[in-house]
Amino acid sequence: MRAVRAAVTPLGIAQKDIQTDFIQLGMQYEIDGVTASYYYTRKAIVLTLHDVSRMEEVLSAAVDAGATHIHGVVFQTSKLREYRDKARALAVQAAKDKARDLAAAAGLKLVSTAIGISSGSYGGGSSYGSGWGGSINVPLSQNVSIDPGGGGAFQGAIALGLISVTASVLMTFAIQ
Repeated sequence: MRAVRAAVTPLGIAQKDIQTDFIQLGMQYEIDGVTASYYYTRKAIVLTLHDVSRMEEVLSAAVDAGATHIHGVVFQTSKLREYRDKARALAVQAAKDKARDLAAAAGLKLVSTAIGISSGSYGGGSSYGSGWGGSINVPLSQNVSIDPGGGGAFQGAIALGLISVTASVLMTFAIQ
């Protein structure tokens, strides 16, 4: 782990962007299931890279320094708050429209603005899986898809694509 940290630091990864994520100590047994064959340890770190164009270089340096696995590459946006606010506003408008349409279909009418509201937000990243207990961020549905930069273009061997941000709202209306 020290070697990996030392290898990526000169590539622009600040110490604050290197974090221990997972530590495991285990024992491998012989076929009899009782006799210990050897002990092993697994450690995982999270590297936060702010310049995706350096990703291949950072990954290569980590592997050259002894990293044996890469689990859970996640692309996130630094403008998450902005996009969550946008998704929430769209969800509120959709809830209002749906309430009005449902009431009209039932021959009813909304008699006031919303009398209750709650919300939840999800997403902000694109997850490629995880391993050894690391974190994973999976969007539940899509309200807003954002382009993290580059128009989905390849940056070396990396295609950034889109990032999903979701907001859901539950609104209560009075009807007559």
